[in-house]
Amino acid sequence: MKTADLKPIYKAATEEAALVELDRFEEIWGAKYPFIIRSWRNNWDELATFFKYPPRSAS
Repeated sequence: MKTADLKPIYKAATEEAALVELDRFEEIWGAKYPFIIRSWRNNWDELATFFKYPPRSAS
């Protein structure tokens, strides 16, 4: 697993899309890294706060 495998989750355009990506991540890596999945799911409310803000515009 590479940390790049997590990018689709935190770079998703919406929280719903991020949850879909988390499900995909779990399908691939869940058996090998169950702690990561549990951590993301148990802390989702805190992790997903950045979806409450508009995307940063390029300046």
